[in-house]
Formats: sequence, C-alpha cells, structure tokens
Amino acid sequence: MSETIASLLSSGQLFDPNPGAPSPYYAVVGFIFAVVLGGSISLFLRREKLAAGKSELLRLMTRIAIAGMAVGGVGVVLTLARFLAIPVLSMRILLYLTIVAAVGLAIYLIYYTRRVYPRRRSPGVRATTVPRSLARTAARKKKGKRRR
Repeated sequence: MSETIASLLSSGQLFDPNPGAPSPYYAVVGFIFAVVLGGSISLFLRREKLAAGKSELLRLMTRIAIAGMAVGGVGVVLTLARFLAIPVLSMRILLYLTIVAAVGLAIYLIYYTRRVYPRRRSPGVRATTVPRSLARTAARKKKGKRRR
C-alpha cells in the first residue's frame, strides 16, 4: 500500500503530461467540484435576497461565492481535461493542487464564520468602518439640521 502511495506521489507520476486513464475516483472528485460550482453560482445569484439588508452577511456571501466559483470551475475544467486526456492540463499535480485549494477554502470558511463574522456583526461593532473625521462631519451635519 505504501509503495502505491509513494509511486503516486513521485515527481514522474505527478508531472506526467499523459498520465493514462483516470481512476473512478476522479469522477467523484469532478462531481464534488461541479456541486461546489453550482452551489456557488446559486449563492451568488441569490445573495441579496438571502442577506436581506445585512451588509456584512452580503459581503461574506459574495466572498464565499466568488471563491467557490473559482475553485469549483478550475476543478471541473481540470477533471474534464483529465477524462479527455488533454496533454498538459491532465497532469495529476494540477488537480491535486486544486483539491488542496478547495480544502484550504473550506478551512478558511469555517474559521471566518466561527471567529471573524460573529465579532463583526455584534451590536457594539459597526458593520462598516468609517474614519473618525467622516463620522464627526456626519454628526455635525445632523446637529446643524436639528438647530434650524
């Protein structure tokens, strides 16, 4: 078993421009990338309705959707290139790097939704950061309108 893994991770296998027929696992990986791509497109198209006036949530959804479309799209293209045996694009290393990017995106998503997003939406913190000088100017303008 370890010999098989070692041979798969050797530089000759990873950078081979014509790696041969793909295993059935590539179909599963391609399907997962297609689901990520479809879900990200759906999220991007419906984000304003789902966020319903919450600017920080809208910003988060936009970030997630764009990153998901990028990773999912690249994953689908590389999986199709592997099945169609396109010489350079079917190298194993490209698909493996895309899988690593997808895992990294998932880890970032979990970190952001558990650590950063709750702090940003708490009532004591403003959703958008405004420089103090602009905040003072806006406060003066409001006071000026009330005096008249």
